[in-house]
Amino acid sequence: MRRLSVVEVGGFVTEAISSAKAEVIYGCTIFRAAPKLAVSSFGCQSSSVTESLRTFLVRLRCKKLLVLDNNIVDELGPEGNDSGCLPVRYLVLYGDRRKGLVAVLQLYMDESYSHPPAPLVYTIAGYVSESYRWSRFEREWQKVLDAEGIEFFHMKDYAHKRGVYADWTDKKRIKFLRTLQHIIKSNTEKDFAISLVVEDYNKLIPPNTQIRIGFGEPHVFVVIGCMKDIGKWQKSKHINKPVHYVFEKGSGYDSMLKRVFEGLDGEQIKFYRVNDTVTFAGKNVLPLQAADMLAYENRLELCRRLNPENRRKPRESLKNLERPESHWVFYDEPNLEIVLGHAERAGLISRASAANE
Repeated sequence: MRRLSVVEVGGFVTEAISSAKAEVIYGCTIFRAAPKLAVSSFGCQSSSVTESLRTFLVRLRCKKLLVLDNNIVDELGPEGNDSGCLPVRYLVLYGDRRKGLVAVLQLYMDESYSHPPAPLVYTIAGYVSESYRWSRFEREWQKVLDAEGIEFFHMKDYAHKRGVYADWTDKKRIKFLRTLQHIIKSNTEKDFAISLVVEDYNKLIPPNTQIRIGFGEPHVFVVIGCMKDIGKWQKSKHINKPVHYVFEKGSGYDSMLKRVFEGLDGEQIKFYRVNDTVTFAGKNVLPLQAADMLAYENRLELCRRLNPENRRKPRESLKNLERPESHWVFYDEPNLEIVLGHAERAGLISRASAANE
């Protein structure tokens, strides 16, 4: 599966929509449509532009889009939008010229990490679903936030009773969180999370060694681990849909992750089901707020397991997120030893050589 063409038409979309033959993916603004469509007049300053855009939408059979001031817009728009329209920036056509339409899965991922004196634990987690389900998720999630006057949800602020949550009763807190968790579970297909004890990783895969170059920095290790898990899941379920990855920007590893995706070869792209785009979006992107909750809870759970004096049971907020489809992995020293053992038996690494570096 490959990207057939990209067309910039101006503006920026903030809500996913879907129609008979096209869809806009939140954050990346991707349409899927019948391939082999010639678009030559976009961007031209002439009287023919509007008519060309209308013709293009007719050919895509887009029933929820229209042309306004030489721009393609979503005629429905989000609730509260005065104009009732939402400008679309990019049309990215995916497909196979022989097979036509393709569905694209979107995976939204966020990170969480602990602070001293606790052991440094790094977690990355996220949810995957199709765009029409993300569209419904966004509407339902935003409605809950608007009802409480919350600009965006951040799990750490909620957990520590900061800001708007400071004066909430326990009953209100529980009801609010369970409502958000219900929205997550009813609108997403599967969730992935990988948590890593950084000290154990540095011990077994030391910095500035060849084995570290092979496995990458902790951030890269957990992201690639999630990509592998997604590939295995699709293979086991006989799903063959490209996955568009959306990460929260500003982690400090954005450029490193871009290089990882750019360096994938054909076989890796096929196995990981990666389409040829990766997006780094802000915290205002609603699905990333769900990923933030999942990452936070998984990180706390690994910290709980690492502390021999912590006799508390797993948090209810964690258990309420878990479902049969959940795939959560925790890497401490014993589990990392298993990974290295597999790699050594496969001839991918030599730990003896690494020890002599």
